[in-house]
Amino acid sequence: MPKSVTLAAHLSTEQLKHRYQNSSNPIELRRWHLLWKIAQGWTIKNSAVAVGISYGYAQKIVTHYNLQGGQGVIAQAKRQQTGGTPPLLNVNTDWFNVVLEAFAHEVGANEEKVILLMMDNAGWHKSQRVKCRKGIELEFLPPYSPELQPAERL
Repeated sequence: MPKSVTLAAHLSTEQLKHRYQNSSNPIELRRWHLLWKIAQGWTIKNSAVAVGISYGYAQKIVTHYNLQGGQGVIAQAKRQQTGGTPPLLNVNTDWFNVVLEAFAHEVGANEEKVILLMMDNAGWHKSQRVKCRKGIELEFLPPYSPELQPAERL
C-alpha cells in the first residue's frame, strides 16, 4: 500500500481548492493543485503524476507547505521565477552614486588627483543619473569584451 502523507492544518481542503482554482501563477497553480489532491487523500506519488511534476519535487512542496503554510508555496514560486536564489544585492544608479561618492572620498579624488575607473556597460554605470565627483573619470570597456574584464575570470 502506498505511503500516505499528512498535511499540516494550515488550510482546509476547500481553501486549497480555492487557491488552486484562482491562482494566476502557473507554478503556484500546480503546487496548490498538488496540495489539494493530497488533502483529498491522494498519495504524493499519484498527485505528482496527476499534476505533472516529479515525485521528489512534490515532496519538497509538501515539506515547505507543512513548515511554512501558504507562504512556503508562494515564496518557493517567487524564487523559481527569478531563476533560483534571490540576489544578495540589488544594484541601481542610486546605489552606484553612493558607492562612487564613498570611493572618491576614501581615495581623496579631486581636481589634482584624478582617478580613472574602467567600467563595464551595465545600465547603472551608463545612466544619465550617474553623478561623478571632480577627480573621478569613467571609461567604458568595449561591449562584449569579457576578456578585458578581470571579474569575468572568477
